[in-house]
Amino acid sequence: QRAAAFSKRIDELKEIAAQNAVNVQRKQDLVNALERIQKDLDSDRLKNNDELTSLRSDYQETNQELVRLNAILADRDAIEGAAAKEKELTATIEGLTIEIDKLTEQGAGHQELIHDMENAIRDLEGSVHALSDDLVLRQYKEAIREQDAAIRETEQFIKAIETDAHIIRLESDINNLEEKASILDLKDPSCQSKTCAFITNALTAAERLPVLKKTLASLKVRQAENIAAAREKLDGLNEHFKDLTNREIERIAFIEEEKGKIELKIAEAESKIKAEKLLSTTRSVSIDIRRKNLSDAKSELNQQKALSARLSEIQVAEQRSEDVVKRLDEITQKGIDARKAFEVRELEAKRLISEHQEAITGIDEKIDQDADVKLSGYQKEMNAIETDLIPVIDKEIQETREKSAKIQGELSRIEDAEKELATVQAEKERLTREISEWAYLRNACSKNGLQALEIDGAAPLITGYANDLLSQAFGPLFTVRLRTQDDEGKEVLDIVVIMDDGSEVLLDNLSGGQKIWILMALRLAMTLLSKEKSGRNFETALFDEIDGPLDPDNSVNFIAMYQAFMKTGGFTTIPFISHKPECRSMADNILRFEPGKNPVWG
Repeated sequence: QRAAAFSKRIDELKEIAAQNAVNVQRKQDLVNALERIQKDLDSDRLKNNDELTSLRSDYQETNQELVRLNAILADRDAIEGAAAKEKELTATIEGLTIEIDKLTEQGAGHQELIHDMENAIRDLEGSVHALSDDLVLRQYKEAIREQDAAIRETEQFIKAIETDAHIIRLESDINNLEEKASILDLKDPSCQSKTCAFITNALTAAERLPVLKKTLASLKVRQAENIAAAREKLDGLNEHFKDLTNREIERIAFIEEEKGKIELKIAEAESKIKAEKLLSTTRSVSIDIRRKNLSDAKSELNQQKALSARLSEIQVAEQRSEDVVKRLDEITQKGIDARKAFEVRELEAKRLISEHQEAITGIDEKIDQDADVKLSGYQKEMNAIETDLIPVIDKEIQETREKSAKIQGELSRIEDAEKELATVQAEKERLTREISEWAYLRNACSKNGLQALEIDGAAPLITGYANDLLSQAFGPLFTVRLRTQDDEGKEVLDIVVIMDDGSEVLLDNLSGGQKIWILMALRLAMTLLSKEKSGRNFETALFDEIDGPLDPDNSVNFIAMYQAFMKTGGFTTIPFISHKPECRSMADNILRFEPGKNPVWG
């Protein structure tokens, strides 16, 4: 009985343990389901956050466009008033131009007058120089020098006559002879010696004295005549010298007087020139002031013309602002709808999580945590009993084991069936989610799904970039927009060009060159959008002779669109191929290719 009781209790505990195993497995299934629900909720939350982030980005981009459009509309009064201001500035410019031309013409006349007076001053100064080098005065001075030389020569001639060495020598000889002859006066009359040297010399001297005296008298007469003639000539020379000196003085006085008159004329002319230059300076200042005013007026006129040219921008901005506001409302509504849909799914997931947690709590309450311990204790006691009652209870144990094995087999089959059911249920849930996702993907990929959303979302950005590029390259000549629905509400994708007069034209109705401008602007705009969406910093873009069909002027504007694209997109390098010199001249660096030659920079 004790063994039976223990056996019964062990069976009860085993049944409890088996029930515990079932509950544990069920709990594990609930935990797995709970984790899957939580994982799906987290994934759904991430998707919802990504969708909301994308919508916020679209909202910010669209709002930036609205800000830009509002900035354009804020200039409405200035733009609409630019035409009247332009006429006023044109009249002001014409008036200033006439005044400047008149003052310039007057200045030219005064400059010519100053030039004539300066030439006259140079002529007068030449006259002064000529007077300083007067030919008559030079002739007088030369004649005076010659006369003075003749006077000195004559004076030297008179002096030479007066000091004639021959006469002086002759007088000296006569004096010597007279001294020698005077000895005869001292001679004794009774002395008749013929050999006395004194007497002989005295007699010889007495004999020579008359001849020498006669010769001396003749020479002195001739000397007196020569001196008289020389002095008469000297008096004539002195008289002529005095006359020349007086004439020189008179000529110098005349020259100084003429110089004074000329210098007075020069002073008067210089005074007039100074006055004319002062007047010219005043006129130049007046011209500079008017030119400054003219430059300011022209600058303001250019600004007013630029504002006036933006009249079409006002029309485009008015139209686009309505579309942009509508787009902002759509984005906002999409965000609200997405948030609400997620909140509904989140509430459902939280409800399921709560139910699963309650079920797990209920299962935990059903699991006997002490069953295994109790079973182990009873098995130990049972083992002790079996040791004593083996012969008796072997058969019962064997039968019990067979029953237990059968039960374990049934339990194993049940567990396998439950596992297979759980697998099938999981597969069903997976297929259901997959079918839902494929259906969502099918709807998203339809023309009313992501394509329409992507086109509607990208169109404002593409046209915004394209219009910026066209404006920087060609001015306000063209504006483009993308039409995604026709008048009947059908899905279309038309490129509409807004002309500078506000009229709208389809791209196909433009000329070939104009089509090239518009299509290139849209391609560049899509490139800028792709770069922005990719999150990568592309720095290089390449173009292969796209300007070929364009004339030189429009080709230059085309290259200007490259430059605008480069600046807007943050590109550092844009290699492009062109055969047009006008286009190559706008490049920072040129690499020339010629047949049979290596490429060269130049």
